[in-house]
Amino acid sequence: MRNICKQLLAVLALSYTSNVQAMDPNNDWVGIVVPNFDGPEPLSQIVSTILYIDIWRTLRKEPTPNPKNLSFGNGSAYWLPEHLASQSHVEAEKLLTGTWAQMCFWGAAWEYGDGVVVQPYLSVIDNPSDGRNSRPEIWKVTVDVDDDKVMFEVGLPVTRCNFSPITLPKEFVAQQSTAIGLQLYEDRKLTKVIGTMDNDFEASRHEGDRAQVTSHGRSGWIRIPRLPRPKSEATNFTSAVIKVMRGDWEEAIQLLKLVVTNPETPRSLLIDSHLLLALSMEKQGQSGLKHIETADALNPHLQGTIRYLIMEYLTQVAKSNNKKVKASILNKIQATVNERKYLFPADDEWISKVTVTLRKLSEANDP
Repeated sequence: MRNICKQLLAVLALSYTSNVQAMDPNNDWVGIVVPNFDGPEPLSQIVSTILYIDIWRTLRKEPTPNPKNLSFGNGSAYWLPEHLASQSHVEAEKLLTGTWAQMCFWGAAWEYGDGVVVQPYLSVIDNPSDGRNSRPEIWKVTVDVDDDKVMFEVGLPVTRCNFSPITLPKEFVAQQSTAIGLQLYEDRKLTKVIGTMDNDFEASRHEGDRAQVTSHGRSGWIRIPRLPRPKSEATNFTSAVIKVMRGDWEEAIQLLKLVVTNPETPRSLLIDSHLLLALSMEKQGQSGLKHIETADALNPHLQGTIRYLIMEYLTQVAKSNNKKVKASILNKIQATVNERKYLFPADDEWISKVTVTLRKLSEANDP
């Protein structure tokens, strides 16, 4: 087990530890690790910390107000002073192995002209060590076939993200510090300094650009650095993935809408964002079909999009008691399978299951 003692911790939960492996795996933790970016020091440390805090500040345990008494479980973000051994998704995924965290946000930073260029990435794993009792990011649909119930499921549409480079003004970077040493204030008015935030801290409350934290037994407030506008799609998308994995659908939708309306968002990320929007809407009982169709229009040759499209149709089948309506939906599924089956390997179990189930449903639905 990797012992990480110098990380920065932001945990929206009742418990706290400075060791990512020591977290109780039975508390539905969803976590992200942000290692020190590759590049010259202290530039890489400052940049990775700025992005880390921008992600960290979006964590919340429950909505405010909370009339439905919702809880999104325990979410946490870790900043690590160590660099990845090499700049690759494989190395980022290796870092997560043996921990309970599911995501690694990593990258590189360097000076270029009058600014600082940052190349960020996101790696996501289905971590068997996290001990989560639920996985909200899994889309499940159960359909009745004869006397049986057949369940279909799909996971996240993407697990390795290569974001567009971010350009930060040199003066903005120069004004920042690493999280270690941020001034700690007595109250949220930020008028009286009572110390500085140490390398271990716990966040209990976020209010706009301010957060209440406890650092080595001392409680106070900090001002959270803000990225210059327009904000990068990298941190919005990453924060949205965290919210999807925690079932925080309303805020996931808000962040994903920022991504899809950002003119700088690359096409591949637009597709993934529309699919996650569809998932988030489905989880709230709304149809996400328009977002799946948008994703498909952006690239009609992606297996992941077709899985989501068929899941949407199967959801409609599961909800319908009208034979004519159901027959129409089954025809759409059949047409989709006929047109797009080439995207799947010949031995793909998921699409084979769809084909068999579709035949049985069609036979049962015949008058």
